[in-house]
Amino acid sequence: DREGKRKAYQDAHIPLFLDYAFPVHGVRPHEVCYIDHTIMNIATVGPEGSELGKPTFTLASDGHTTQTRAFYLSYDPPSSAVVLMTLRDYVRRNNRLPKILVVDGGKEFRSKELKIFCRLYEIDLRHRPVGQPRGGSPIERAMGSTETEVLAKLEGNTRIMKNARMVTKSVDPFPKAIWTLTALHGALSEYLFEIRNNRIHPSLGSKPCDYENMRLLETGTRDHML
Repeated sequence: DREGKRKAYQDAHIPLFLDYAFPVHGVRPHEVCYIDHTIMNIATVGPEGSELGKPTFTLASDGHTTQTRAFYLSYDPPSSAVVLMTLRDYVRRNNRLPKILVVDGGKEFRSKELKIFCRLYEIDLRHRPVGQPRGGSPIERAMGSTETEVLAKLEGNTRIMKNARMVTKSVDPFPKAIWTLTALHGALSEYLFEIRNNRIHPSLGSKPCDYENMRLLETGTRDHML
């Protein structure tokens, strides 16, 4: 009562069962997709070395197979255009769209453009409960692994700036920035689609790509959705 509902949620017990008619993350590939944004902890430069700051990273992840479906990297702030560009990349890579889209309460996810798009292609747009991050655990976990396994090992990463008062000029990451947006996009693409999707996932017991192929045989490919 003293510290509020967010502290109570953080310290509450995690239920070990679901009271839903079906698993919350979906029962087949491309059924439930999570989309979220984050500001990447890395300083980037232009082709001629000019400082361009930190880009915005938008990721789409499959709830059932844990596979990365699409991502979009730009200097634009989160907006409906960024979300639609991510869905465009989803179609480019998978030749189809998800059935259910799970997003947070950001204003870009409540925009008129996104609602019209979802209505046009019969996508069920669902909003996660406010202040309850466990509702988006697949996408939060994917972004966390990208942060620790990729960005933390790149020159010019700005993770040290979380404690900015302790940063001195000798360890300031911004003068050490060497990554361009194009190069960073290539590094993220290799990690998300070549490395992460092709190694054994602990919750699946197999590679996400192999698990998806098995589930497609069991649930059908649903070619009419292409």
